[in-house]
Amino acid sequence: MNRLKSSAAVAALVAAALLVPNGADAQSFGTVTIAHNNDITTLNPTQNTQKYQRRVWKHVFDSLMAYDVANNPVPVLAERWEQVDANTWRFHLRRNVKFTNGEPMNAESIKVALQANSSAPSRNAGAFGRIFAEAKIVNDNTVDLVTKAPYAWVLPMIGDTLFAVPAKYYQEVGVERFGQEPVGTGAYKLESWKKGDRVTLAANGDFWRGKPKADKVVFWVIPDDGTRIAALINGEADVIAGIPPIQAERVERSGKASIVAGPSSAQPVWIGLMNNRAPLTDVRVRQAINYAVNKQALVDKLLRGYGKVTSQACADGTVCFNPDIKPYAYDPAKARSLLQEAGVSNPTISLQASGLVPLHKEVSLAVAQDLKAVGINVNVIDEEWSQMSAKLFNVANQRKDAGDMFLIYSAAGPDVEMLQPDLYGSKGIFNWSFYTNDRLDTLFKQAEGELDLAKRKVLFNEVNAIINKEAPKLFLYEPLALWGVSNKYSWKADPGDFFYAEDLQRK
Repeated sequence: MNRLKSSAAVAALVAAALLVPNGADAQSFGTVTIAHNNDITTLNPTQNTQKYQRRVWKHVFDSLMAYDVANNPVPVLAERWEQVDANTWRFHLRRNVKFTNGEPMNAESIKVALQANSSAPSRNAGAFGRIFAEAKIVNDNTVDLVTKAPYAWVLPMIGDTLFAVPAKYYQEVGVERFGQEPVGTGAYKLESWKKGDRVTLAANGDFWRGKPKADKVVFWVIPDDGTRIAALINGEADVIAGIPPIQAERVERSGKASIVAGPSSAQPVWIGLMNNRAPLTDVRVRQAINYAVNKQALVDKLLRGYGKVTSQACADGTVCFNPDIKPYAYDPAKARSLLQEAGVSNPTISLQASGLVPLHKEVSLAVAQDLKAVGINVNVIDEEWSQMSAKLFNVANQRKDAGDMFLIYSAAGPDVEMLQPDLYGSKGIFNWSFYTNDRLDTLFKQAEGELDLAKRKVLFNEVNAIINKEAPKLFLYEPLALWGVSNKYSWKADPGDFFYAEDLQRK
């Protein structure tokens, strides 16, 4: 479905899909505990877009609008919206919604949130600053979000990353303190945060949609997969994220919980190649690396079949996927031939990995072994994601401390199209590989201003073909996200791989 609809279509859809009160169970869920493998770094939603952090923020903050499991836009803090002109989107806000500190949610709240997302030190600044010109306050309950040029992905960007903040309090305490003492309009509010352990949220008794389903929601950091699964089976956790496929059967056999798989891959896994470092500057070397790794073996052995080999920027099942592009075959002979042609013999390169990617140790070892078999020596660097991300985001020193290769994933959920220019554009905020291609920049510019999905697909078909051929990355696989859910609850995973406690149903 085209994520950007005409103003009339959006208005009709919004009118039919207005949110209603939760209809929470008469009896509260009590405390719902979600165990995940990565610790958050801030509770300020204007500063980051990482998915595992947004899972927490979604409980404390509300966006203007969102997308349901069928990929349709639905209202949240905005009752309705329309496109005033090519560059202007007008949002009509709900009245009488308050932040948990008593401040009213109004147009100023949205303006301050947009400004915070668009300026340093926010990691969102590159994308927001490039796209949005300003937020104009029409009146207390109406705000215009104005882009610098027509932009095809305005609604996905707003729905995924723009959360309302209390203007007065935010400006008073500043970015850092707000990240420690957040105030939102969401179903829950911060009770306590012990870094490296738990974020405890308490029900917001004045939540504008009605009584939240739980008294408390706890996000518990358990990096070790086995320990996280044990917490689910013994009842300490109600929901856990990031289950390695190899341990899925353990959950199912327990009789205490079940596996819930995402409907499609939300996080394609790949290895970035530093295109500005020899020998990775040579496209033949990058292609050789893609031929050298047995990606189907990774899917079969490590994912236990919960996934598929990938080949391009967009994952299968997304709006920008090109079905005509086939993955690189596993062909060590071809890899050796390309290395010989490039004049490269027995190079040594580093591979950086962290627990951000499930099974990162096993994946890194398998890749290193396959590359060694064709004459490429690999030093694996295993470190915490906080350390690894600091190196990748260090633009000032040209990411010199980052590995020659780095294991990571990208989003393939609702915002997949708009992410591609940031991953592969020459000035993309997440283009950590230093990959540049003038034709891609032109195609991305055309795509972001093209409102017609069919025409955008033509543009992205070429995008994916170029990226596949030039191999700026080692494309690995598209895993299905696996969650463990206590038998006390039923829950349906969404395409974006998010979790919201209010979506749980008591069995």
